[in-house]
Amino acid sequence: MQMIRNLASQPTAFLVWKIMLNRLPTKINLRARNILVDEEELRCIFCDNVVESINHCFLSCDKVMEIWKACYVWLHVSKIIPNSSEQHFWQHAHFVQTKLEQDMWQVVWVAAVSNIWV
Repeated sequence: MQMIRNLASQPTAFLVWKIMLNRLPTKINLRARNILVDEEELRCIFCDNVVESINHCFLSCDKVMEIWKACYVWLHVSKIIPNSSEQHFWQHAHFVQTKLEQDMWQVVWVAAVSNIWV
């Protein structure tokens, strides 16, 4: 996470921190706080098929999956996307060989999730 503090803006680092702690105001989290109660309101903003959670929003949604696939094609790698956002972040740090590559992969991850959320 040191790299996040060094390379990311403060709002982006805060976003990553909230993702890791499952504290983003996703629809499922808003329901847990009794802000959203109607089942219709809980569906993913991208696919409108599944309840919006952090893992769905950033990993398993079909629309978002296309973003990750495009990133991997662009970077010439083949990866299996894990089931949790935290595992996905750390995956980008551990399949490379140098610290520079690790930092670059984490920047790609941060940029992707920032753009997905915004």
